[in-house]
Amino acid sequence: MVFLLLSKLMMLSRSGFFSFFLASVLVFSYMIPSATDFTSLQDSEVENTSENVSVSSPETDISSGSYSGTEFQAMHSLTNKNGEELHFWVKNNGVEDVKISINGEESSVLKPAEDGEISVKLSQLTSDYNFKVAPTPNGGEIDIDYAIIQSK
Repeated sequence: MVFLLLSKLMMLSRSGFFSFFLASVLVFSYMIPSATDFTSLQDSEVENTSENVSVSSPETDISSGSYSGTEFQAMHSLTNKNGEELHFWVKNNGVEDVKISINGEESSVLKPAEDGEISVKLSQLTSDYNFKVAPTPNGGEIDIDYAIIQSK
């Protein structure tokens, strides 16, 4: 379409170079949107993206992954800089029940194929947190996915 318009404008003018220059300016000024078009486009993009954004409290991923073996244990030194809530999520992919705990206090037992979470508030007195997953009641092997998350 651009070339068709350009060729028709050149045919209307007698001076080849001048007509090409004039036609180019006219065509390209037609093709480039005005500043108001850019503004409205940016505004609509912002509106569309803000509709899709969910507001939630910021979270910090301390550690996550998978583990297979006899017992999972992780130690992390944490402060309340990244939030006051500490969450330990585990999915039991194995065949044995597993007990999850933070500092040996908060605990929960997960059956095979279950997932669960335990949470604690960070203490001013404690900065070292021990996260543990062990097979229960008689030992064995575990297979888990886990995530340790700190939030506000």
